[in-house]
Amino acid sequence: MNREKHGMKQVLAVAVLLASPQAMAAPSFDCRKANGKVEALICQDAGLMALDNTLAKVYSKALADMAAEDK
Repeated sequence: MNREKHGMKQVLAVAVLLASPQAMAAPSFDCRKANGKVEALICQDAGLMALDNTLAKVYSKALADMAAEDK
């Protein structure tokens, strides 16, 4: 049950971040070193850049939260 609540909080956090006009249009990686078609496409689209950056932040926070719960 605790994991379900945690999952719902993560979904809510993603929704809030994606709806935020302050979402930065910068990917989570260096576009000068883009590797493959997917990264190239992300670097060409401001919306995809913002989504990539948001996903990277949420993923990092989720990992940190899970590590903290395990302690």
